[in-house]
Amino acid sequence: MRRFALPFLAALLLAGAARAESRFGADEAGVRAAVEDYFWGRQNGDRDRLARGMMLEGGDLKGVAEKDGKEVLTQTPMADYAGLNTRPRGLPTEARLQAVDIVDGRMAWVKLRLEAADRDITDYLLLYKIDGAWKIVNKMWTTHPKPREGAPAAR
Repeated sequence: MRRFALPFLAALLLAGAARAESRFGADEAGVRAAVEDYFWGRQNGDRDRLARGMMLEGGDLKGVAEKDGKEVLTQTPMADYAGLNTRPRGLPTEARLQAVDIVDGRMAWVKLRLEAADRDITDYLLLYKIDGAWKIVNKMWTTHPKPREGAPAAR
């Protein structure tokens, strides 16, 4: 009995690990697909693609912007954001996925770095799996302007 139990237990553990890895792999692929839909929808002014990756009803974006010489927290509903993205962006932008954390196969956060000629943007994206599909439900962002060519470097 002992000889049988050890290989059986090992096989059972390996099967459980394979199932967990398989589920995590599918979840990570779903998260990455939602982030790609957001990025390419943003880049190409494609509202349909944005809608595939983002929860347009109920989701929102927050970031700090300068207004009247002061930093203020802005909040934009995702539906409004999607409505503003109706044309392709003029500057090429590169995206770098820096971190992904998936919790219980239902929630995830992503750190995404967008690099353009004039600025870098860091997005923190919160996603939920709703009816089997990963959707960005919240986005926090910050912008890092790049010095203009010929301008003195910031100290």
